[in-house]
Amino acid sequence: GDVELNPGPPPTDIRPNTRLMSLSQSKLSWDKGDNDALSRTLQEIRSEMTPMSTNMLAMKTEMTGVNQNIDKLNDKLDSKIDMLQIENKQLKSRVVSLENQVDKIEASSRKNNLLFMGVDDKPSDVNNVFEDISNKSSNQKESWEECEMKIRLFLESVLELGKEFAENVQIEHVQRVRGTERKRPIIVRFLSYRDRNLVLKTAKNILKQSQTYRVNEDFTPSVRTARKNLSPFLLRARENGSKVSMRQDKLLIDSKLYTFDEETQDIQEVTRK
Repeated sequence: GDVELNPGPPPTDIRPNTRLMSLSQSKLSWDKGDNDALSRTLQEIRSEMTPMSTNMLAMKTEMTGVNQNIDKLNDKLDSKIDMLQIENKQLKSRVVSLENQVDKIEASSRKNNLLFMGVDDKPSDVNNVFEDISNKSSNQKESWEECEMKIRLFLESVLELGKEFAENVQIEHVQRVRGTERKRPIIVRFLSYRDRNLVLKTAKNILKQSQTYRVNEDFTPSVRTARKNLSPFLLRARENGSKVSMRQDKLLIDSKLYTFDEETQDIQEVTRK
């Protein structure tokens, strides 16, 4: 037969590559199976998360309720605290009022009293009461009669009120203040407020320069404390040339009345009604 001069490239097998197709189909088949498994897994996770979400929502709702209850409790506590503070303030005010009433009652009971300081409290010869010439035992206590006699002699000899006044002035009670010092103050209660004022006025004039004796009003502890706190302000005002004086627990400076304030540790003017 005829010989083909240009036969060209050898014939190629144009049949599908069965091996490649098999691999591709296998790959597609695997991917589809994997996606199905993944979908199922995701579905399972979603199924498990649904009750968790529900529980979390319930917990959130419960927490919201708890927080609301806490807020309500806090509001109630704040309200209760406010009420307690108001009640405490009212009670403090009542206590102060009661203390003032008690202080007034005590001051009234002391209004006829005077404190005599500097009188020797050893038992001694009443004729030489102002000299320590006791012939009695040093541990013998002074009797009330001796104490009263010393006051009467004091009125006569030191305050120069005269023998008649000293012997006849009515003294209701005489008592030494408790203490360990040698010359303990004597509290004297006069029956007459007029006699008490006469003795006090005379003592202020006679004993002005005395370094031994003093006669003072018998103030309550609260008044004594107030006067002690006011003393520096009195001295300062006096040094500045002001006209000053004490009136119970108040300080009078140039016709203005002041009290001592514990919180500010300063004096405050009293508003007169």
